[in-house]
Amino acid sequence: MTHEELRMTRWILRILSCVFALTLTLIFLFGSARASADTVDTYVFSGASAVLGVSPEPVGLETITGGFTFDATTNVVSAVDITLTGNSAYAGTFTAASLSDGGLPFDFLNPAVNAGATAFINLTFASDFGASPDALVGFNWISTGGGGGSGVPTNDLKGKIVISSTTTTSGVPEPSSVVLLLMPLVAIAGFLTRRAQTTA
Repeated sequence: MTHEELRMTRWILRILSCVFALTLTLIFLFGSARASADTVDTYVFSGASAVLGVSPEPVGLETITGGFTFDATTNVVSAVDITLTGNSAYAGTFTAASLSDGGLPFDFLNPAVNAGATAFINLTFASDFGASPDALVGFNWISTGGGGGSGVPTNDLKGKIVISSTTTTSGVPEPSSVVLLLMPLVAIAGFLTRRAQTTA
């Protein structure tokens, strides 16, 4: 390799190094493959109640309070904590750690179980989670022993859920597939470096 060729090879190596460094910087700052920011909505019940029970079971008006959180990024409901206040046959606090529909948008809570696991409730809303306000359109109370009653979903089922707060967490950069595009540059740089060292 002539002196001129050697000098040219070194210039190419410098250019490739600059391109490599610049590309890595852009990937981590503005890369397309970044972890999506999580948006978590906290829902609470507003003016919600239901008449539970059908004769000969106890019949009572239950006030529905409490709420849950919804991750709009993953379509997962968590921290379900719902309290029924009224007839002692149905009253209690019903909870669920995590509910989903396989990652798809959904509009129901099922099941939320009471402390003694003697009963659970399921609730259905007019729209998929993410909407606010969202009307409560279905409610059921089911005893794990086979008894229980159901809400009357006409005039006696009232209320809605509303978003009381929203929290957004920033995404963390992830390894980008664009890095794969840099591999040819690395290979070329390695080849030119070896050639320069061999002929120097």
